Amino acid sequence: MAWGLEVTASGLCQADERLAEKAEPVYQELVEALRDSVAVHADETGWRVGGQGAGLWVFTGPRGTVSTIDGRWSHEVVVEVLGPGFSGVWVTDCPPVWDTSRPTDAKQVPWNKLRRRQVPMRRNSGE
Repeated sequence: MAWGLEVTASGLCQADERLAEKAEPVYQELVEALRDSVAVHADETGWRVGGQGAGLWVFTGPRGTVSTIDGRWSHEVVVEVLGPGFSGVWVTDCPPVWDTSRPTDAKQVPWNKLRRRQVPMRRNSGE
């Protein structure tokens, strides 16, 4: 009970579903705005849904931010959000999932991530 209101778990779930339905057109507008952006910052982190592993994916552009939780930890999520024809620059911390998804050839990654990849390559090449 909160503020004198009795709330049930099923009532909260139903309210959440109704809110999601009402917000869907706004969400789709934000997705379209991202697809038209010259640059999109993207990141993902581990998440749990019903005890199962998933990913919380976040995409941010000049006109908004979109997040999605998906049980797939793959490039398919990126392509679904940004679209297969995305031609902008995307800024990411460069986990392996991004390497196979390339909705564009223009990608910006942090210097420290590139450096971490470069050091093992030097060791393996004998330098």
